[in-house]
Parts: sequence; C-alpha cells; structure tokens
Amino acid sequence: MQPRSKETKGADVTVSVGSCPAERDARLRVGFVGAGKIGFALGTHLFEHGSKVSGYASRTQKAALWASQCTHSVSFSSLQALLDSTDLIFITVPDGAIAETAGQLADAAASTPAGDLSGKLVCHASGALTSGELDACRKAGAACASVHPLCAVPDVPTSADAPDRLAGMFFTLEGDQAAVDAAGALLDAAGNPHCTIAADAKVRYHAAAVFLSNLVCGLASEGLGILEGCGFTPEQALQAAGPLFTGNCAAIAQKGPQNALSGPIERNDLETVRKHLAALDGQARETYATLSLSVCELAARRHPERDHAPMRNLLESAQTRR
Repeated sequence: MQPRSKETKGADVTVSVGSCPAERDARLRVGFVGAGKIGFALGTHLFEHGSKVSGYASRTQKAALWASQCTHSVSFSSLQALLDSTDLIFITVPDGAIAETAGQLADAAASTPAGDLSGKLVCHASGALTSGELDACRKAGAACASVHPLCAVPDVPTSADAPDRLAGMFFTLEGDQAAVDAAGALLDAAGNPHCTIAADAKVRYHAAAVFLSNLVCGLASEGLGILEGCGFTPEQALQAAGPLFTGNCAAIAQKGPQNALSGPIERNDLETVRKHLAALDGQARETYATLSLSVCELAARRHPERDHAPMRNLLESAQTRR
C-alpha cells in the first residue's frame, strides 16, 4: 500500500499509478463512498489483488485522501465525479446512513450525462442489512448487492505498510445476480471464499457473527472475573487464560466444536457440574447453565451411547432456579 506522488486535477486529487499493472485498466473500476475502516480495508485489499480502484468520495477529505493514496487512485470532490469514473460503487458508510447515501447517489446520477445508474453496480458492506437499503439506486437502474466480510476491522491503519486486514476472509453476498456475480469475481481474484445468502437470512447471519466474536468477549470476561475472585490478579488471570483460550479456539477452527469439546460435560461428569453450579451465582451461574445445555447437545452427538438425560435435567433445573 505504499503511496506514490499525487497530481492535482481540478478539485479532484489523482494519485499517479506509476508501475501499476497495465491490465488494471481493462478491469471493473471500483469506487467507494465512505473512507472509514471498512472502505479503506476493502479498497486496499482489492487493489493489492489487482482490482482497479477508481477512488473515494467522503465527507472527510483527509480520510479520502489517505485511502486514495494507498490505492493509487482519486479523492473525488463529488458523487458525480465518482460516478463518471466508476463501474461498481461500494457504499461503505455506517449502517444508519446507507439508505440516505444510496438516495444521494441516485440523485447525483441524474446530473451525469447518463442521467441514471443504468449499467452501474452498487453494493454496501453491512452484515445485518440487506441490499434493500439500496433500493433508491435499484430504482435508478443499478444492480445492487450487500457484500459483507465475516471479520472485525477495528480501525484505519496509519501506515501504508499495514497488513491486509481482509486477506483470506470469508464474505457473504446477497442481492441482484449481476451485482453478486461481479462482487464474487472480485473476491475470487482476491482469494476470498464466499457464499450467497437469502435476504431474510441476513439478520440471523449477523447474529451468528455476534455469537462467534462479540459475545466471546463477554464469556471471556465472565471467566476472567471468576479467576480474579479466586485470588488471581487481572494480569495473572489473563496470562493464565490466554493459552487455554487460544488453544481451544484453534481446535474449534481446525476440528469443529463437537470434536474440540473437552471437560466435565464431555465426560458426562454430573457431580463436577453440580459442584460448579453450587459454587456460582447470579449471571455467572445462569450463563454456565445456558451454555452447558448447548455443550451437552454436542456431547450427546459425540457419545450417543451415553445417557445425558440426568445432565440435561440438572442444567435445566439450574436455569429455572434464578
């Protein structure tokens, strides 16, 4: 992502391409409305894997300039200028602003020589929202899709040498076939696995992502708090739990949760689980019982020859005793 020298053309800022591959010129031109963390990450990722990035339009000129420098592209002064130079537009703004921005893009298209968005592709990168947020663009003639990376992008790097945040990440696509196909081709070229999901599955899909990432932080906080209650300092608790946590995550990623499972429920050790429940109270006890029921189902599938009914009864009883 090493930036190169810039040239000024009118109100737009063009970053000279220098020795970028000539074949970029024959490819789909990809532009961004929004130069925050996801717009920056997606643009630099696609650029590094050969896509032709036309540039960025953003309310924050500094952000657009930085993103355009790192993709050897343009910081556009208007949506009309972006549309004139772009085939596929990613709207990478906060979820609450996607529909409004789509309307602004459709309005801007009316002021271009084309007069509408016919032949254009418009995508957003929200995990929870469908391509329906882009209906204003769809009505103006664009094919639309949602394109979401299943990963966390915490910030915009301050160094052009920062690692590619989206390398190898899985994406989900939803929307009009033309836009889904075009986005899928970009991801194929960038080495990203992907699948298409139905619009009515988006919210559940996003909830699954929360289970697999954000809620894990809450679970870790509960466990670390219990260790601190046993006399660990916060630093000791984190040091002790780190290898346990990362080892378990690695095993799940490699073998799946059923085959990675260990511990008293996997062993069907009723007495140990009973002691755990007696030692816990409040939210920790409730969380333990609820998640242990899910773990019990994994154990039952792994060991169908064992009787897990007493374990289920114990855990269900603990849930009702609040």
